[in-house]
Amino acid sequence: MKNTCLFLMKFFTVFFCLSFFSCAILQKPEETILSKKEIVPPEPGEIAEPEIDPNAPFKISNVAISHQSFSPAKGEAVTISWHISRPSKALVQIFDPDMLLIRELVPENTGNPGLCEVTWGGKDPDGNIIPDEAYFFTIEANDYKGELTHYDPITFSGGKNFDCPVEFDSSKQLISYNLAQDSRVLIRTGITHGPLLKTIVNWEPRLVGVHEEPWDGKDASGVINAADQKGFTMMSDAVTLPENSILASGNKEYTYVEYKHEISSDRPIKEERPRIVNDKTQPDLPFNRPVQQGDAPKFYLKLPENLQITEQGYPIVSGKLPIKIYLDEKVKKSATERRYEIICYVDYKFITEQEEGYSPSTWLWDTNNMPNGEHVLTVNVATLTGQVASASMKVMVQN
Repeated sequence: MKNTCLFLMKFFTVFFCLSFFSCAILQKPEETILSKKEIVPPEPGEIAEPEIDPNAPFKISNVAISHQSFSPAKGEAVTISWHISRPSKALVQIFDPDMLLIRELVPENTGNPGLCEVTWGGKDPDGNIIPDEAYFFTIEANDYKGELTHYDPITFSGGKNFDCPVEFDSSKQLISYNLAQDSRVLIRTGITHGPLLKTIVNWEPRLVGVHEEPWDGKDASGVINAADQKGFTMMSDAVTLPENSILASGNKEYTYVEYKHEISSDRPIKEERPRIVNDKTQPDLPFNRPVQQGDAPKFYLKLPENLQITEQGYPIVSGKLPIKIYLDEKVKKSATERRYEIICYVDYKFITEQEEGYSPSTWLWDTNNMPNGEHVLTVNVATLTGQVASASMKVMVQN
């Protein structure tokens, strides 16, 4: 009996141990499942970690615009699109010609790789329709790892100066030229070794292709048939715009200068990035980058009051004649900050200059050195950044 009890005790002990280990083995897969990392959905605004090749380059490519030009005043809009290689957050920043931020846009499908796009209706953050000008944009993106990439056309395009031959058809009163790239264009007329008579196109943006500019052949004041003068010449220059520049048109309410000085609020300037292409810039040229270098120094001339007038409407002058030169109040501050000089001509020949200009200035012209008769007075105001304005008048000398 004793042996039987001992046998039963050993049997149940072995059976219990085997049952325990069997249960442990059977439960092991369940423990393994519980030890796996739990998948937690991302919080709003966060970027989920994608299942992609970690060695794939993070880049922006296939950047495009739906229209090169549009009219925000007519309700038109432009769409900016691009391809991004990884899930990421993106920001589009649009800048004006002075590198100042005009608008920020975020794509609705942010966070997803592939095609992204934003649409811009041509308004600034305050709801103002942008003035007619050329605008460019940058794209910045950062992925779930914090890696950054960007598209900045200023770093690899635009800013290249090139000759822009022009032709003037006096019968049609048109100046024609052909552009191989989207560019800013400068067209001036004047007298060889003499004064500038008119700036017809003042570094204004133009798209690639053939263009025609109207010109009646007269100087800036409308009193001289410039194209008929001896030594008449036309000067032109161009500088390429950044890739994917957007040209706005149709705003009849205010110009870019008026918008900049009277309407626009303070805005941050674009982040400066180094050029990533080897190009030969020309530092001696004031327009070796695709932005305007200030406003044209508009001005007017004023003679003493109570002068007699000829039948043709010319003031009759004699002796020493004080000629007042006044800068337009809208550009006076900016022109003074950039510094300017005043150059004076009689009958298209240089007479004198004032290297440090101020407004009002006085040119004291001694008519005793001139023969009696009709003469042309021309004044040029030139800033140190390359902007030049001109004004002329005809007078009758009678000494």
